[in-house]
Amino acid sequence: MIFFPYQSPQMFDGSFQLKTDVNTLVSVGDGGLFSQKLMNVVNSDLSNEYGSVESQRGIINTPAGLFFISQAQGKIFQFVPGKGLNPISNNGMKWWFNKYLPSKFIKQFPNAENTEWADNPVVGVGCQVIYDPNDDIVYFMKKDYSLKPEWAGLATFNDYISKPVSINVPWQIKDVPVDIGDPIYFDDCSWTVSYDPKSNAWISFHDWHPEFALPSINHFFTTKTIDSETPICPPGYTVSPATGQCENIINVTEPQTVTVEEVAANVTGGPQNCLLDIVIAIDASGSTGNPAPGQNTLADAELTWLVAFIDDPAIQAALTANTMQIGFLAWANNSAQGNPTGTGQSMLGTVTGAQARTWFQNNWSGQNGIGGQTNPQNARNQGLALLNNKAASA
Repeated sequence: MIFFPYQSPQMFDGSFQLKTDVNTLVSVGDGGLFSQKLMNVVNSDLSNEYGSVESQRGIINTPAGLFFISQAQGKIFQFVPGKGLNPISNNGMKWWFNKYLPSKFIKQFPNAENTEWADNPVVGVGCQVIYDPNDDIVYFMKKDYSLKPEWAGLATFNDYISKPVSINVPWQIKDVPVDIGDPIYFDDCSWTVSYDPKSNAWISFHDWHPEFALPSINHFFTTKTIDSETPICPPGYTVSPATGQCENIINVTEPQTVTVEEVAANVTGGPQNCLLDIVIAIDASGSTGNPAPGQNTLADAELTWLVAFIDDPAIQAALTANTMQIGFLAWANNSAQGNPTGTGQSMLGTVTGAQARTWFQNNWSGQNGIGGQTNPQNARNQGLALLNNKAASA
């Protein structure tokens, strides 16, 4: 079927008879089809332009037939082979379509009719039709605008590449170029209406007026440009505060290059004459075993460490220099202040490892009131008391 903007649609016959050398007629479908005279789809005078189509997006082929919009006539048609042309706009909507289907914009600006703005619903005006294969519904969409009454007679169409309408605003020195549909100067006359071929009836008006409609296997897609203060990004993308663009952030784990640099230490300061008071509290409970040397018990290990600590040259140097004092405490379920040198002082400035070990061996568990069980809290309390007894220190 072939459509024209100023006359009724026409079509080719679906078959062609070829006469052979023996005068046999054979029906074929080859290039000879297009050598035939076109057939009118409907009987109507040419002047009626019945079934003319001005919208290249206003035609769609569906299982229910071919649907198309004749905007200038204010009619919508359905064509089913063998049943002819059916003006479905007459099904209860004849006068509504007759009034609201023709373009208001082209009526106000007749010189826009043959421009790219007249059949361009994306940035101009125009009609579209789309089929929903999921619900078997056909949607007819018109995008149109009408100049507001107060600007009538002050606007001209110039067919510029952008902002094709110029408004003679009285308080402006020059005409103001505006977009088609600018809400300051135009009223929106767009609409969308749906038709159900199953019931042969118009079923609803819709509040969505898309700029572009695309068919799909299960449904259909539409596009619409809207203004938003909040940037809208495709799924999986977010707006970058730095660039203001929609970006897809992907986290990638890469081996890190580690560079090790050896820097010489810068050591400042030196030995200070700090005064140290140390209290060594040793567990002398029965579970530690025999404290005698060579017994390989916990008690032997504790006193072996004690001897090594006190006899360390650095410790002895500090004791000799009177910068360190050491107090001793044996504890189990109670405790006893150590007195390795026999001076009775709480903190000693002169002592050897042997002196300290001998005193602890003689005051181990079960001796001098030190019971065999443990009382750590008593040991902490007595150790602090020994540390704070400055008056009795060396």
